[in-house]
Amino acid sequence: MANPRGAVLRLLADREVVAIAGFCTIWAVVFLVGVPSRAFLAAPLVFLGVLVLRRHPRTGASVLLLASLVTVWAGVPHGRVDLVAAFAFALFTLGRMVSSLLTGALITFGYAASSAARGAFEVGDLVVSSSVFGAMWVFGVVVRRRALSARAAIAELDRLTGEDPDDFTAVRLAEERARLANDALVGLRGAVADMLESARRARRDPDPRLVAQIQTRGAQAVADLRELLELLREPPPEPPMTADPLPSARSAEVIAAAVLGLSVVGTIAGLVHPPENPELLLPLTVGYVISSWRAATHPSRGRWALLGGLAVLAMLLAAHFGSAGLGFVFVAFATPVLAGMAWGERERIEAEATRLGEAMLLSRDTRAEAAVRAERLRLARELHDVTSHAVGVMVLQAGAAQTLRGRSEERSAVALEQVCAAGEDALAEIDQLFDVLDTREFGAGGRAHAGPGELQGALEELARRMRDAGLEVDLRLTALPAEASLTSTVHRLVQEGLTNVVRHSPGAQAVVESVEIGSGWLVRISNDAARSRSSYDAGGSGGFGLTGLAERVAACGGTVETRRPAGGGFVLEARLPRAEGQWATPYSRSPASPRPGTM
Repeated sequence: MANPRGAVLRLLADREVVAIAGFCTIWAVVFLVGVPSRAFLAAPLVFLGVLVLRRHPRTGASVLLLASLVTVWAGVPHGRVDLVAAFAFALFTLGRMVSSLLTGALITFGYAASSAARGAFEVGDLVVSSSVFGAMWVFGVVVRRRALSARAAIAELDRLTGEDPDDFTAVRLAEERARLANDALVGLRGAVADMLESARRARRDPDPRLVAQIQTRGAQAVADLRELLELLREPPPEPPMTADPLPSARSAEVIAAAVLGLSVVGTIAGLVHPPENPELLLPLTVGYVISSWRAATHPSRGRWALLGGLAVLAMLLAAHFGSAGLGFVFVAFATPVLAGMAWGERERIEAEATRLGEAMLLSRDTRAEAAVRAERLRLARELHDVTSHAVGVMVLQAGAAQTLRGRSEERSAVALEQVCAAGEDALAEIDQLFDVLDTREFGAGGRAHAGPGELQGALEELARRMRDAGLEVDLRLTALPAEASLTSTVHRLVQEGLTNVVRHSPGAQAVVESVEIGSGWLVRISNDAARSRSSYDAGGSGGFGLTGLAERVAACGGTVETRRPAGGGFVLEARLPRAEGQWATPYSRSPASPRPGTM
């Protein structure tokens, strides 16, 4: 069982509560002067009720209701303000600490009813008392709501502070990889699989419509790839515009100024012609409350000065109605000021926590969005590397097979074999992309087509396949990088360069050169002018290949340059350093720049 003496000592140790209880008790005693002496029995009840309010709000409020009933029994007349201070503190505390609105409403009505019972218990007295006491309780409810909002903002800030941004980014990337796999790879794999199936059927059945299906499906696949690459490379969305809060703030300021002005005018009018019935001045009390709340919640020297002047005028007016009038006006100003200061403090806490939380959210989301966008760009490069080369070869070989059919069935069959081989390679690489998305190893490290020591063999195999497609390729590989981070980049560079020659310069001769220069390598893919008109009309990838190459090479610290020599043809040139950070100039396109000297 709890020790009653210890509980009392804990209550008395709270000096602030003891001071408030003492103030309310002295207030009650002062305003009970002149009434029957038995009314002073309410004084210890006032002290006890206020003392226990913070720890036991329902109990304390009930003790104060009992004190009010004692004054009714003692014959205290209606209009006295002996318990107004205690009631104000009790109702404000109830609103702040008790979540049950029913409890607060019942206590408020009990106070109003006991106040009206001092007189003839008229309905008007009950309404006025309920309005005054209800306002005190509402102040507490409003401050409680603001305190809960501030607490929620602080909790959210704590949650964000404890959240690992890397984990959040990892989750976003996992979601993006799953979405990209479904939206991008599945459709493109289906297109390549359809082309491969048509090529296999064409090998068994000499129906020209099957070969035409390969070309038609290839053209559609490249068009879909172009659209997909545009979506993957689209810039991040602009942040939404926030609404301007100034109009509503100005409106509130205008209303507050109007209320203050009307309160001043009404108070001066009351001073000039004081009414006989003080209840006629209750509308002015509303203005006092609103002006006090505004000054406390949005403090400034000007507002406090104006409110002080209004309070002096109000006190002068209240003096016409004795000490009761002075006490009532004091509570009308003090209650909203104290409540407003508590509300404003919690509003500032909430605003600061919200600001910090929003800044952390913005930083976290910006970081995650940058990672997601980088993921999209990497997928765009990989998709272009995989599908553009393979689909282009398949379409070109399908066209060759259709042209040779009837003239050289053997060569037509070889072309269809090339279509099937390219399709199988493409499916294998797309399936590898699915694995890459699952293992989170995107880029050159995750899909190295030529590891250290394997680059020369991979380039020779690539040249052989391009020769089978009808392209004359001359390999001049003086030196090749061995770093794992560069071998895949060089392979992709050569693949893109040769694919562009096949696609845009049919009949041209291509030269692939790689030499060591200084602290890095120079890789150049060049071709002379086309000797025939391109039959590749699938649309290409609209420059995404060169852009992707520039990004891939820049990630290694190198640069890419393209140009068109005066005699015709095209040159694609990349410089790759051994150490990251050299030649970090972005990708440049120089249509008419002079050809460099021999290497």
